[in-house]
Amino acid sequence: MATPRIDLRDFMPNIVSDQHRALSTMGNAILAAWSAEARAKLGTSSQRIAAYEKGLSVHVTNGNKVRVVLSDVIPNILEQGMGPGGIGTQGAYDQRLFSLKPTTKNIRRSKKGNLYLNVPFHLTDKEIVALGGNRALRALRKLDAATTPRLKGSTRRINLRRPGLGPGYGQRGRGHSHDSLEGVRKQNKTYAKSTQGTYVKWRVMSQGGRPWMSAGVRARNLAQAVSNRIPQILQAVR
Repeated sequence: MATPRIDLRDFMPNIVSDQHRALSTMGNAILAAWSAEARAKLGTSSQRIAAYEKGLSVHVTNGNKVRVVLSDVIPNILEQGMGPGGIGTQGAYDQRLFSLKPTTKNIRRSKKGNLYLNVPFHLTDKEIVALGGNRALRALRKLDAATTPRLKGSTRRINLRRPGLGPGYGQRGRGHSHDSLEGVRKQNKTYAKSTQGTYVKWRVMSQGGRPWMSAGVRARNLAQAVSNRIPQILQAVR
């Protein structure tokens, strides 16, 4: 996977080695412009924007080189797109190709030898209502929490034996092959994070199961957009 980067040597080849501070200033100006481009072009999801910006960094080396680099998987999926050939390709793909690997965290193997993964989907009150109405939300609130509270020196665990929401509350069709809320469990507040929800449903991704199709992620190509504006960005900091 190629790492998108902007190298000032492409624009100012005669930079001398004692300009470390100037290079840092210019690198930070480019990083700020790149971040602004992300906020303008990545939609309204604050989590998506934050993940992309977290991948940006400035590197000044040997006193005469500066690079602004986009690192990590999620930022590069957003930048270069994601398709059947991995990062940098376009189009629909089966998510199992990339998730069901022996090295995947929490991966398991069935008695038949198929790799499988229990995948959590965290839901908020608003999302529950959208999928099943207030009736579903009231039913979920009556359930006992399926997560154990964290004790000192221990970990929190999901108790999948604790009953979840029964059938008949969620939607079928419109992208749901089965009841969209069946099996949803309630979380303890001590387990749920602010970025997650109060409820969680688990679905099994398996080599022997149905494909988990994704429409793919389109490439944003923000690095190129910023590169096209480098002269103007640098002019503003001189």
